[in-house]
Parts: sequence; C-alpha cells; structure tokens
Amino acid sequence: MPPMVNSFQLPDLRSFCQPHFELRVNPRCRNATTLSECWIMDNGFMHRNQKPGLRGAKLGLLAATCYPTCDLGQLRFITDFMSLLIFSTKSMQLSSQLWQRLLYFRNPYWHARFQEHLHGFHEAQAQIARDRQHNAVPDLESYIELRRYSSGLEMAFDLIEYAEGLKLPEYVFDDPIMQELRQNAIDIVSWSTDIFSYSVDQGRGDQHNLVSILMEERHLALQGAVNYAGNLVKEYIETFVDNERMLPSWGDARIDEDVRVYVHGLRDWIVGSIHWAFETDRYFGQNTEEVRTFGWVFLAQSGKEKHKN
Repeated sequence: MPPMVNSFQLPDLRSFCQPHFELRVNPRCRNATTLSECWIMDNGFMHRNQKPGLRGAKLGLLAATCYPTCDLGQLRFITDFMSLLIFSTKSMQLSSQLWQRLLYFRNPYWHARFQEHLHGFHEAQAQIARDRQHNAVPDLESYIELRRYSSGLEMAFDLIEYAEGLKLPEYVFDDPIMQELRQNAIDIVSWSTDIFSYSVDQGRGDQHNLVSILMEERHLALQGAVNYAGNLVKEYIETFVDNERMLPSWGDARIDEDVRVYVHGLRDWIVGSIHWAFETDRYFGQNTEEVRTFGWVFLAQSGKEKHKN
C-alpha cells in the first residue's frame, strides 16, 4: 500500500495548451455575471447563503473564456445555464424561462440533440448517485464513458452553435472526425477537471475521479496517478490538433466556415476551462493564488469542500 501523502504537484496543463490554443476572454464578462447572479437569486434557484459560493465560483468568467465572442444576451444565458447546471441540478429540467430563451434559436435538430444530451446528463448523474449509495466504483473504461455524460459538456458544446449563431446540418456531426474531435475535447476538459478537483473529491470521499481510479486500477501512488492523468490530457490535446487537420471539406464554403468556427469553440473550451481553474475557488479555495504560482495542492480535509460537476 502506498504511503499516505498530503499534497501533490499539478501537471502544467496550461503549458500543454500554449503551443496550440489562444486564450480569449469575452469583454462582456462583468455585466453578464452581475445580471446572471441577480436572476439566479431573484428567482429562488439558490438560497441566499449560497451566494458567496456562486460568486467565488466565477462561472461568468468560465462562460467568458469558453464563449469569448458572443453578445451580452447570449453570454448571460450561458452563465445562467452553467450556474443551474453546477449549483442546482434539480432545476435542470430546464426552467421554463431558460427554455423560452432558447426557442428563438430555430434549429429543430439542435433542440432534439440538446434534449438528448440533457437526458444523458441526468442519467449519468443518477448512475453516480446509485454508485455512491452502494459504495461502488466503476473501472477505468466505464468511468471514462460515464464521465463524458456526467460532465454536461455535450450540452456545453451544443451551446457553441447557439453562441455563434451556427446551423450546422446533421451530417456534419455524423462525420467520424467531427465526432472524434468532440470526444477528444470532452475527455480533455473532464480529465483536467478531475485533476484539479481531486483534493475536493477525496475530501468528501468521492471515488468518481480519474485520479482515484488510476490509483486503484494501475496501483499508482497519488503523484504517479496525477502525472498519468496529466500525460493523458497532453496526449489527447495533440490528438485533437491532429484530428482537426484531418477535417474534410463539405463542398460548401459556408458550412466549412461554420465548422471552423465550431471547432474554434471547442478550442476555447479546452484552454478557457483550464485557465479558469486557477481563478475559481471551487478547486483550491483560499489557496488558489498559491496553487496558480507554485502548482502544489494540499489535500482537503474530509467534509470541508464543495461539489464539482
């Protein structure tokens, strides 16, 4: 059994992004954040005592780094959506007000796909709840598949089309390279999140984390499992870039341009979410600045930390 440790060093995930992806931030971040916070509180989606947690999460900044070009109304909607997704999953049926704001985006295929991904998210969350109830931990392969749905990233990537006003035909998403790109991006963001949130998760006894499962299945010490997960992220970033080069032309300049914009949105999500992790208090709490500077994470004590999504 490996010796007990109380800290680990993060892999430099930001440097993995640097050769490939440019960090962009939506200048409407502050306004969208303020409007969203008021809407969440005024409509009773969160208790007043959750307000500091909402502010500390900086979900408006996450939205601004992942959707850097959309207008204020779109960014505000996305911030509302992320807040409900992370802090109030019971509201994700979705609220009638959110649905009304999506209806003007007139793309029946998009709406059907978004509904399917919302259903997949709820099913994955229910499976995780059953696993916790029975103290069950999935194997590595099963966990990776489950995490693709439990992360909510399928819906988040659907919102790239909403944010950019794209109406990509169904056959674009049926293309194997496009499917591979989406899956690459989901895995990169999910695994990065698991690395960042390991301290929080182990502090509340949650074994649904890539690092925990690698420790168990590959018989690795904590730092070895973190390094292994970091290498997976690096490998999949390189795979994403290679797959992007292999995207076909669809024989229509407008569709080709829309695909380019969409894939840039996947890029924004990868680099934006990784940089946001060093700004939010969800993973490192009051130690965020020290972690950002030195890269060392000290393990949280049991019961003291917040949920990840």
